Amino acid sequence: MLIATNEGIPMYENRGLERENLLIHRIKQAKEALVVRDSNGTIIGFGLSILGPVNLILGPIVAPDDYIAALLIDKLCNHYVGKLRIDIPSGNDRLMAHLEKCGFIKVNQPPIMIKNSKQLPLRNSTLYGIAAQIFG
Repeated sequence: MLIATNEGIPMYENRGLERENLLIHRIKQAKEALVVRDSNGTIIGFGLSILGPVNLILGPIVAPDDYIAALLIDKLCNHYVGKLRIDIPSGNDRLMAHLEKCGFIKVNQPPIMIKNSKQLPLRNSTLYGIAAQIFG
């Protein structure tokens, strides 16, 4: 798994994979796209589902908290009877516990690799599902 950080943007831009273009591509692929707004109408979260050849892939999922993330996931897979996949970043233990209660099984923990740094950049704790299989 590669993490797109500000320091890594030149690498992605050099290969034509800017984050904005990646997200636009994922939205075009989406079976369903949901947006969450607060009481003022400001977008505070979103989620996508992409129908792959084997699974309905959930992600990215961006939300202000575990509860909103779980609601997005529930709505994205509501009435879907096939296999589901969601790649969850580390540190989302409460959401993972909730998903396990709903029947999801943790099958893998991919390594996270960084270079020229001793630790990952701080996250803002709003990413609950990663845009997995980005070119699929």
